[in-house]
Amino acid sequence: MGKTSLAFAATAALSLQQVFAGRGPPDAAWHWHKGSHNEKPSVSVASTSPFALDVGKFGGAVHNAAILVGGSNSSASPVAASASGQFANNQGQVAWESVNSHLARVTVNTSSSFVGARFSAEAEDRFYGVWEYPWDDQLDNSGIEFELKGVGNSEGVNWANARAPFFFSNAGYGVYADTLQMGSFNFSMPGTAEFVFNTSSLVYYVILPDRPGDLKSILSAYAELSSTIEMPPDSGYGPTFWSDNCEEDFHGSVSNAQENYYDVINHLYYNQIRATSMFADRPYGTGNYSYGNFDFDPVYYPTPEAFIKNLSDWGFDFQVWVANRAFLDTELYNASVANGWLFPGIDGEIFRGPALNLSIPEAYDYFKQHLSYFPSVGVKGYKIDRGEEGEMQFSNKIWGESNFFDFARSVVDRSRSKTNVWNGDAHSNYTGLAYSVTSGIRSGLMGFSTWSSDTGGYIREENDPTEDLWARWM
Repeated sequence: MGKTSLAFAATAALSLQQVFAGRGPPDAAWHWHKGSHNEKPSVSVASTSPFALDVGKFGGAVHNAAILVGGSNSSASPVAASASGQFANNQGQVAWESVNSHLARVTVNTSSSFVGARFSAEAEDRFYGVWEYPWDDQLDNSGIEFELKGVGNSEGVNWANARAPFFFSNAGYGVYADTLQMGSFNFSMPGTAEFVFNTSSLVYYVILPDRPGDLKSILSAYAELSSTIEMPPDSGYGPTFWSDNCEEDFHGSVSNAQENYYDVINHLYYNQIRATSMFADRPYGTGNYSYGNFDFDPVYYPTPEAFIKNLSDWGFDFQVWVANRAFLDTELYNASVANGWLFPGIDGEIFRGPALNLSIPEAYDYFKQHLSYFPSVGVKGYKIDRGEEGEMQFSNKIWGESNFFDFARSVVDRSRSKTNVWNGDAHSNYTGLAYSVTSGIRSGLMGFSTWSSDTGGYIREENDPTEDLWARWM
């Protein structure tokens, strides 16, 4: 039998004062003085060997302690440069400028394959951002060194994978690396933050506040650089009900998936439980593993268009599971093999659902065209699954018209305008609940304002969740 669950979308809107209670900006890091909030930050060369910059405002300074370059992320090291930013032996150039009252921009161009930067601060300073996953159930990144990618089967939550190349400090500044290239961040040394990306050209921004201690203005400036939130439809804020398998997880006298949804809705009505949407997790279509033919299985969804319209008329948006996965012998698999669209080295006869490379324009166009079937019959959104296991970050483009609500577990910051966060497969225990709460707050601190989790957890042992855990999660 499948698991029935509820994904509740909640705004990650704790005030920064609540989050950082007891962790305010330490005087040791920034010696604030009065000054105009409209003044541009100053940028000055602090040293030439290693090359370092100081970005100042309100009498304080952010110390960009080094520019890092090298042939790999592990070998990237500080470089020396002239006062004008010219690297030795003409191996590269760094340029800097104050953009506006919030931003100083640093541009690095080099012949090396990896570029990054190091920032130093007081040992007690805390750094936030980069990953949704709450390492050791922490809000901050103390002691963490990891790539900018999804976090797999881990304590509390599997695949909590919203991420952004952005961090900020309780000392009162933020740093944003403006790139979609693969990279890594290192907070393992107290008072030090650094990153390295697989690119020979990198732009990053030092972000300063409107006034001392105004961390909210840092997040606003960062969102303007990366991607601002668009207002989702109302269904994006309410409880979404779903089952692992609506083709088997029957209730009462139902005999197909459509009747199953109606039965669930009746129970919600009689128990006065609010819901705004339903979604069909896989299986729901024909073909191998029920996905890849871009349809509904008529055995379980005999009248999909009328069924979805009926749900919509009663106030429930209907969504379906999608992923860039080509299951063996489906339309998607056959077209992908014929055109060379699958990532290399994965045998579809052995591995269940090799990934489609959507960076190939023809593959993207094919996928987009065939997904258009779902909006044509009234589907109002997608649960975007997978996208972590060694795959490329998915495209920013969207499918569907306005009032289309997508949620995904693998989300990058530039997609936040169109996609809300589902925090992955939470464990159905108190650790899973604690990690889910922390991951929701961390998502908000990266600018993902709408976040959800599987109420009661998804990774369940027998008799999970307990009644008390379920009540607390609700």
